[in-house]
Amino acid sequence: MTPPALEELRAQLGRVVEQQDVATAAPMRGMSVAFNRKDAMPVEGDAIPPGWHTAYFLPAIPAWELNADGTPLDNGVLPAMPFPRRMHTGLKVRFVSPIRVGDALRRENRFSGIEPREGRSGPLFVSTQTRSIFTPRGLAIEEEFTMAHLPAVEPGAAAPARQGEPAPQDATWERTVTPDAINLFRYSALTFNAHRIHYDRQWAMDVEGFRGLVVHGMFTAQCLLDLARDRLAATPITEFSFRAGAPLFEGEPIRLLGRHLPAQRRVDLWAVSPAGTIATKATVHHE
Repeated sequence: MTPPALEELRAQLGRVVEQQDVATAAPMRGMSVAFNRKDAMPVEGDAIPPGWHTAYFLPAIPAWELNADGTPLDNGVLPAMPFPRRMHTGLKVRFVSPIRVGDALRRENRFSGIEPREGRSGPLFVSTQTRSIFTPRGLAIEEEFTMAHLPAVEPGAAAPARQGEPAPQDATWERTVTPDAINLFRYSALTFNAHRIHYDRQWAMDVEGFRGLVVHGMFTAQCLLDLARDRLAATPITEFSFRAGAPLFEGEPIRLLGRHLPAQRRVDLWAVSPAGTIATKATVHHE
């Protein structure tokens, strides 16, 4: 990335897109099925589960405005980027008040950061979007969303992979999930995510150098958040954050680990690869 390209991107910081939606019940049933859950179908007035708001405000971008890999050329908030590959790297969410089925929703999405980094495959940069979601009762969710923008992989080369640190030995919660191609396709459909690494195996392997379909970073994050929600039962979750460190792949078991620290009203969470190393770290805070 040349300095002029970075300066052009920084000149566009502050771009804002405002969107409207309605919190309908049907996507909540879809989320339950995509994650192999048996949640009751929500009805008018029910609060949606933490994190499931990703099924709203879908990125309805025409095919002619997509990159070859299915990601947007310009989604109205993030401008067109010099590097072709992108990966979700992290999220911080503050749950202020519930979104309820039937609510009219408004979201403000702002391009709030762009920083150069040096990665395993060379220079890259990380973009940040800040989002605020409102219901008729006021602010419901605030989130900060980060994404890495990466150079292309040479044809025939494997995508660079980082060796994660070993999984913790003192976790007290554990669950294993094994996402398959159906789970990934359904989640892509529910979130209108056209990124081909999640459903086009030939693209993922031959073009981007992965060993199979890549599990969405947000899919893994939601699995961790759902583990915390299930174990905390009726205790409200107030904050959630995650940081993705390494990709996970379809058909491979993912160990979800948790350690509850009640005195600190905090849960530390990890998604662990089949090799026993940490792929994703997360934290939940609760009331």
